[in-house]
Amino acid sequence: MIIGLSGTVCLQIALLFFIQSASCSRKSTVDAGAGTGQTQKSSTPKEVVPMQTKGQWGGEGIAMDVSDDGATVEFDCAHGKITEKLAANSNGKFVAKGLFARESFGPTRQDDDLNGKPAIYSGTINDQTMTLTIKLDGSNETIGTYTLTKGKSGRIRKCA
Repeated sequence: MIIGLSGTVCLQIALLFFIQSASCSRKSTVDAGAGTGQTQKSSTPKEVVPMQTKGQWGGEGIAMDVSDDGATVEFDCAHGKITEKLAANSNGKFVAKGLFARESFGPTRQDDDLNGKPAIYSGTINDQTMTLTIKLDGSNETIGTYTLTKGKSGRIRKCA
């Protein structure tokens, strides 16, 4: 009878251990967003969601209108165009090619380059704030670094 009782106790301990380990393994796959409507499990990486850049952005000396396939940019005495989709990665960083053209006081000359020179527009987006740096492509010349806010119009003073 002692052997039978010992075997029963061992069986109960083994079952208890099995049930405990099964419930622990279920906890690691429970939805991370339980109660929030999320269905993603905690054991899988979070899905990368592209940052929304489309719309109006503005700051001191700059106004930018971002569309699905690029952007137009106005500066105090210049203008530019981003010729690629402006897409920020999961860290908020972006790089896009475009054009940059300086404007001058008074009338324009026939030989003025109104389209601009190739430029690289790069920066970061953090919530509703964008930091934008413009460099002429193929040179080390930095045009400038600007801080823009989404939904704001830029404060531009055009050359007269």
